[in-house]
Amino acid sequence: MKVLTGQLLAGHDVDDAFVESLASDLVGKKELQVPAPFVVKDLPTSASTGSRVELTSVSGLLNVNALADGGTLNFGSTGLTVIYGDNGSGKSGYARLVKDVVGARHRDEILPNAFNPGAPKKQAAVITYRVNGQDRSLAWPDDVDPELRQVHFHDEPCGDHYLVNDTELSYRPPALTLFDKLITATDALRAAVDCELGKVDTAKYAVPGLQASTNAGLFAASVSPDTTDDQIDEATKLPDDAETELATLVQNEARLLSTNPAKEKTRLANGAKGLDSLAQHFDSLEGLLSPKACQDIEQKLSTSRSLRMAADLASKTSFTEEPLDGVGTETWRALWEAAEAYSQAEVYPDHDFPHTETDARCPLCQQELGADAANRLGRFKAFVHDDTAKKAKSAEGLAKRSVDALKQLEVVTVETTNALAFVEAESPKLASELRAALDTAADAKKRIGERLRGESEEQPVALAAVDSGALRAEAITVRERAAKVDETAFATQLKAATHAKLQLKDKIDLAEHAGALKKDVERRRTARDITAIRNAISTQPITKQSIALTRTHVNEVVNDRFSRESDRLGLEHVKLDDKGGGKGKLRHKPALLGATLATKTVRDVLSEGEQTALGLAGLFTEINFDESESALVLDDPINSLDHGRREKVSRRIAALASKRQVIVFTHDLTFLGDLIRAADEAGVALQERSIAKDNARVPGRVLETHPWKAKDAKKRIGDLRTDLARLKKDAKDMTPEEYENRVQLWAGLLSETWERIVRNDIVGKVVDRGTTEVRPKMVKLLAQITTADNDEFQSAYSQVSKWAPRHDKSEEVNFVAPTVDEMEVELARIDGWHKRLVTYVQN
Repeated sequence: MKVLTGQLLAGHDVDDAFVESLASDLVGKKELQVPAPFVVKDLPTSASTGSRVELTSVSGLLNVNALADGGTLNFGSTGLTVIYGDNGSGKSGYARLVKDVVGARHRDEILPNAFNPGAPKKQAAVITYRVNGQDRSLAWPDDVDPELRQVHFHDEPCGDHYLVNDTELSYRPPALTLFDKLITATDALRAAVDCELGKVDTAKYAVPGLQASTNAGLFAASVSPDTTDDQIDEATKLPDDAETELATLVQNEARLLSTNPAKEKTRLANGAKGLDSLAQHFDSLEGLLSPKACQDIEQKLSTSRSLRMAADLASKTSFTEEPLDGVGTETWRALWEAAEAYSQAEVYPDHDFPHTETDARCPLCQQELGADAANRLGRFKAFVHDDTAKKAKSAEGLAKRSVDALKQLEVVTVETTNALAFVEAESPKLASELRAALDTAADAKKRIGERLRGESEEQPVALAAVDSGALRAEAITVRERAAKVDETAFATQLKAATHAKLQLKDKIDLAEHAGALKKDVERRRTARDITAIRNAISTQPITKQSIALTRTHVNEVVNDRFSRESDRLGLEHVKLDDKGGGKGKLRHKPALLGATLATKTVRDVLSEGEQTALGLAGLFTEINFDESESALVLDDPINSLDHGRREKVSRRIAALASKRQVIVFTHDLTFLGDLIRAADEAGVALQERSIAKDNARVPGRVLETHPWKAKDAKKRIGDLRTDLARLKKDAKDMTPEEYENRVQLWAGLLSETWERIVRNDIVGKVVDRGTTEVRPKMVKLLAQITTADNDEFQSAYSQVSKWAPRHDKSEEVNFVAPTVDEMEVELARIDGWHKRLVTYVQN
């Protein structure tokens, strides 16, 4: 507050730029330049007022009530502008439009033309005005100018609003304006800090999907502006294989959810068997696919090939003389073995092979054996049963069995796959290691095959080390678990699995949002600090002091002015009640003075006319303290007022018009006459305007003068003088009939003027036309009217009656229209008679 006070006392503006800069410094915790302490002499000694605002015109109307589009109503720049209009003429439509843009206590909705279904939806008007002498314009209803709130507006609803609602005191001594400015500046600073706060997202960041019961969920819920980064880091620390571990926990829970105790027992039993089979399988792989096993097979194949070469050499030496080559070769041996099997199984089961006795036949060509054939078969048999051939055959069989075993070996089987599935559910890491071992075994098998076929000379693949003993030990443990499975244990296991999964899942999720949590803490910490600054910026202490000083130094002045205004309007037993206030302002409302029934209000007790007068007293009190002297607009302000109060209101309005622009809308001819006389007495310039329906009966036509019926005698005499001068100018170009018609019209108006003088300036002074109340003090007027006055009136009125078109002119009379000179004589006579009568009233 010291910074704002210093800025104001130094005469500097507390504008948006200053306030925004100060708010930024406060939020940014920058060191502020605090001014030196101030003393009483630093307080302002002259009050600053609002801008002087005056209305210029209302124009460009479109779809405003039932008013004619495009009308223009101009206002006098100074003094009093009186706008007359009959009921339904459109006068109130113009008044409502002004009311909508200025500072009226009561607001009215401005409707479109309800009687024109084809009217455009858009409404429009242009308001021109002056602010401190500078011309401005406003496009209604889209544009708004707060400066126009300086213009005062009063009509019956505004008066009613004043009676039943609190009204803010407008008068402020110069020194108190500092409080007003300081309150405004403080509110602006608070709003600027609010704006800074609005840039910060104050909502707590919520990590999606966390369970309230997990450690991560509990931590996230406990995060506050005081939470440190280290605490967030600790709460989000994860193991290296968190995702893999979570996948296992999810699978384990899913498995448990999809089973029951009996199935679980069976699963564990089958799993134990699978572990045993895996142990056995890896032992078999070690025996068949290890580098040593590869070396053994290769050794067996080498031995069988060596022995076979020896046997083949022997056969070549022994059977060189045979008719056919190839005896002893592999093909020949296959043929021999086939013939041997056929002979013993089908042909000669009771004889050794070859059967060479009498009548024996060859099992291949089925011809009887001759001596040579029998001897040859004998030699073949001897060869086959020779020791070298036997060793070769034995070695080949041993090598073949090893090769066949290698070929038949399945590294991955259905049994191993099922067993690995169980291991995967129990320990994904172990399952991964076993799968890798099987992959290595498959590579080893492939390498051995390539070496045996001569396709590769690369070294055999070393198998991965697998502890088959550990697998068998795990199988024992799983069997023990299976034996312990029951309903209670299963439920506990499922609950533990779910809890473990949720704990790890939420911790992983929390870790993914660690950065967002840190930003959230910093953001909320900033919001907390700005909120503390905002809460410290308060107008309450300033308001409290300002109200106290206002009650002391303002209420007395305002109450005195209200009492004066009330007395002028003949009001008694009313006062202003202090209704408290806020933001350094006091509010008041009219109340009854000395009333014994506390629950009764002015509306309950005062007559309708007194209520109207009271509303005007409040308005005039308010106007008195408006040092800007902005425009005042009144719309039919004298409803229900008696003639005496109307005259007082008229004189009060004229007095105000001597210092500010005053605009009055009225349909009351008597009040119009009162206003004209009051303006004339006060020497205030008066601008005439009237609003009427056009020839098509559309309301809103604006005229720059009052209608004839609304003019007083003085105005009428002036208009008659103007019309007579125009008639004199036009007479030379007119036909007799045209001249006669013009004379009769002029004479009729002159006759009406004589009647207006008698009615308003004589009878109206003695008897109130509105209430028929006699005014005793004005009877003296009648006493001052002399016989000569009466004779002159009778003569003049009689003469003009002959000229006026009151009756059909008889042929015998042979009516001749008067000359302009004769008419000027009668005009001078009524002018002089009226001026003399006015002196009687003044005396």
